[in-house]
Amino acid sequence: MSSADTAKIIMAAVVLPDAETPGGLTDHAVLVRGDRIERIAPRAAFLGHARGAEVVDLGDVVLMPGLVNAHQHGRAVSTLQLGQADDRLEPYLVTSRLRRLLDPRINVGLVCARFLAGGVTTTVQTNTPLGSGDYEGELRAMIEAYDQAGLRAGIAVGCMDRGHVLYDDGETPGFVASLPPSAARLTDGAAKQLYAGGATETVALADRLRRAFEGHDRLQIGYGPAGPQWASDEMLGAIAKHADRHGLFVHFHGMESLAQAAVTAKLYPEGFLAHLRTLGLANSRTSVGHAVWMTEADAVIAAQTGVTFVRNPSSNLRLYNGAAPFGEYFRLGVPLAIGTDNLCLGDSEDFLAEVRLAGALAASPLLDAPPGPASADLFAMATVGGARMLGLRDVGRITPGWRADMTAISAASLRGVWTSDRVSVLDLVIQRGQASDVRWTMVGGRVLYDRGEFTTLDLHALETQAREALHRSSVTADLGPVFELAGATAAHYRDHSPLALLQGHWRPLALDPTRRF
Repeated sequence: MSSADTAKIIMAAVVLPDAETPGGLTDHAVLVRGDRIERIAPRAAFLGHARGAEVVDLGDVVLMPGLVNAHQHGRAVSTLQLGQADDRLEPYLVTSRLRRLLDPRINVGLVCARFLAGGVTTTVQTNTPLGSGDYEGELRAMIEAYDQAGLRAGIAVGCMDRGHVLYDDGETPGFVASLPPSAARLTDGAAKQLYAGGATETVALADRLRRAFEGHDRLQIGYGPAGPQWASDEMLGAIAKHADRHGLFVHFHGMESLAQAAVTAKLYPEGFLAHLRTLGLANSRTSVGHAVWMTEADAVIAAQTGVTFVRNPSSNLRLYNGAAPFGEYFRLGVPLAIGTDNLCLGDSEDFLAEVRLAGALAASPLLDAPPGPASADLFAMATVGGARMLGLRDVGRITPGWRADMTAISAASLRGVWTSDRVSVLDLVIQRGQASDVRWTMVGGRVLYDRGEFTTLDLHALETQAREALHRSSVTADLGPVFELAGATAAHYRDHSPLALLQGHWRPLALDPTRRF
């Protein structure tokens, strides 16, 4: 029997096929053939009618679509563990020099293990240069690791051709001149080639990878511009043309901090997404991670064109960027998704906890405010919302013809000691579910995680390799200049206060007290 004909009957106490079926389907089973879902029906309907199929009875679980982590960097060992404390984003980017490097295969392998054990089946890997001097080699190693683990992944080719020291290149000479010599010397290599190079080299790399993985059933290549303040119009225009020609996704970091919003408003007075629209980058293949400081005009354009905003609540809190007006984006009809950014509170990498935090932060204290996203809305954002970013129209639901990407979560853990029958299964998953409750995960018809065991990963070996590699590695011998540069960077953005933007026409949604979100 070929793999395409391999059939499995997955039985569960409850099947939660999508956000529109909050109560789930009791005592149902799902027939999977190859990498697709073929049928959903009561268990009895399969008796004697699926000969040759493997029967997998998962017991007292809720079987649901796999989760989609729509923004992360493939970092398994947290920045805190690597010796980098949480801080405001701009000095934090400077102190990232303190991080120890880890082989991307090990890093991504460990990340995939945590994802699979937490019910995540699809992810977007954002731009992550390691500074080895071989960016293509780094990317190929990451792609290989995702492939070996069996996840469905979009891997973004990063790019950056300006803003290497400060976001505004015009302010850089004076800033460097004001630094102590030891800190100023650190800026000499700031423009080193972390990525492929300029627009021509970036597109050439993306095209090589696109051709190498064209037709792959789980992996796809896209673009990940570091952010509007870091990528010129020449770079973005070249990306837009290539992405449009080949249908590639484009995933930005954008408007993460108030300082970034300030320089973006200076660069694009007409508005960030208005400018992207002139470049051909405002469409359903484009998404923006973080998106904390978008204006109402940005949100309206996103709703009109299909640009997805990806919420990263823990990261935005840990790096002092505030809470995005998630409820207002939702009200305006912006397509939404959720990602962990590998910076969850407590370093948990718990995607369900991140979904819950996003929902809680969307609730307004104003008595006349409309309600924020309900459990069904959050569930959709965590499944089909993230899949849509990658153009995946058959991922995120348990429905015939769609990809067999599913996860099972303990129903006993969701219920606890007692739960009212007035509470829906969907509410229990969103409001009580945790990564530790996940029991089983399948991607494309393959079981990759089953009650603590991985079928494609050797977790013990990966952890041992990571521990040994990090123990051998070293950090900068003299840390003083790094902290001097970080302090000067923080002072620069404090003294060039972005709050001045509140004067005049530019009003970010997150600081507008008249908004009801």
